[in-house]
Amino acid sequence: MDCRQQTRRTSLLLMSALTGLSGCLSTDNAREEKQSHSDATAELPPLAVDGNHLVTPDGTAVTLRGVSIVDPKRGSTTPNRGRSSEDVLAHLTDQTAGWYPTVIRIPVQPIDIGDTEHGVAPTPPAFTQAELETYLSSYLDPLVAQCAARNVYAIIDFHRDGEKIPWGSLREESINQSLQAEATVFWETVASRYADADHVLYEVYNEPTTPGMWGPTSDPAINDIWALFLTFMQPIVDTIRNHSDTVAIVGSPGWSTSPEGALLDPVTGGNIAYAYHVYPGHAVSKNRAWDGQTAGGGGVEAVYETHPLFVTEFGWRDYDDRWLGGTTADFGEPFMNWLESHDAISWTAWCADVWWEPAMFVQGAEPDEWLLRGADSGSDEDAGQFIKEQLAAAAADN
Repeated sequence: MDCRQQTRRTSLLLMSALTGLSGCLSTDNAREEKQSHSDATAELPPLAVDGNHLVTPDGTAVTLRGVSIVDPKRGSTTPNRGRSSEDVLAHLTDQTAGWYPTVIRIPVQPIDIGDTEHGVAPTPPAFTQAELETYLSSYLDPLVAQCAARNVYAIIDFHRDGEKIPWGSLREESINQSLQAEATVFWETVASRYADADHVLYEVYNEPTTPGMWGPTSDPAINDIWALFLTFMQPIVDTIRNHSDTVAIVGSPGWSTSPEGALLDPVTGGNIAYAYHVYPGHAVSKNRAWDGQTAGGGGVEAVYETHPLFVTEFGWRDYDDRWLGGTTADFGEPFMNWLESHDAISWTAWCADVWWEPAMFVQGAEPDEWLLRGADSGSDEDAGQFIKEQLAAAAADN
C-alpha cells in the first residue's frame, strides 16, 4: 500500500470517529475512490515551484491567467442564474468564442457545502464530513473533470471569509481552533481526493480576516501577527502535504492583501505560492502602489522576486461601490500592466458571473442569455471584455 493511501485511510477513520460516522474505507475502496477522481487527466504537466516561478517538470516557467467562477453548488442550484456551473465553464473555455484562459478558479464555500443560510458567515464547523463528501461528488468532481477535458488548470479554493469569523486574536495570542479544524477536515479530504490530478492547484484559505497585516514588515506588531498566523496556517498546509505535493497558494491576514509575510518567515512544505487580492478601493490601488515598498525595504515586489505570486482575486465594475467600483482606464489597464510586468505573477480575475460582484456578465432578455460587460452590455469601462481580450493576447503571445 502506498503511503498516501495509508495516510488517507487513517485520517478518514479519524474524521469518522470525530463526526460520529460509522464504518471505514477498505484499502481497495480507498484506492478505487482515489482513482475515480483522476480518470479525466488533462494533457497538462503538473506544476511545481522553483525559485519564484511555477514550472513544468522540464523546468519551463509558466504564468497562469484566467478567471474565477462562483461556487459550483451555488451556480448549479440557483436556476434564475440561467446557466449551470458546467455551462459557464464550457463557455469560458470555448476558444471558438474567443476565450483563452489557462486556469479556472473554483471557490468552494463552507456556507454552500453545509447548505447554511446565504449571506451569513457560518460559525465553524459549517459542514459535516458527510455533507462535504456529497458536495464533492455532486458539484466539485464534475468541474475538476471538466477542467481536465477542456485542458485548463483548476484552482480549488477553500473560500472562507466573513469579518465576524476572525482567524485569531493577537491580544489573547490565540488562534480560532474551530476554524482551523474546519479547514483541516476540508483539506484532509480534498487533498487526498485530487492528489493525482496533475491539473489541480490548491488555494488553502481564500481570505483570512482579522487581525490583518496592515503595516510595514519592519513593525514588530506585523511580525507578531504573521508569527501567530503561521500557527494557524502551517498545520493546514501540513495536512495537504500528507497527501499531495500540489502547488498550494497561501493567503495572508487582512483578506489576503499582505503577502509580505513570506519575507518574514515563509510557509514550509515546498511548492508554495502566495496570494494577493486587489480591488480599486484599496489604498494601494488609489496610489497605484501594488509593489508595496515599505519603510523596512520589503513589499510585494520583494515577494514575487523570491516566490511565485498569484493574484487570485481582482476585478472592477463601473458603478458606485467603495471597494469594487472602478473603471478600465483608471484601474484595469494600469493594474494589468503591473500584472504583466513580471512572469512570476499569475492571475485570475473575479468574477465570471451575473450576480457575484464585480460581475463580468449581465443577463439579457432570457436568464440563459449572458452578455459580456464592456462588449455586449454595461459600461465600456467594465472589466468583462477587457479581461477576455487580455487572455486572448496572452495566448497569442505564447
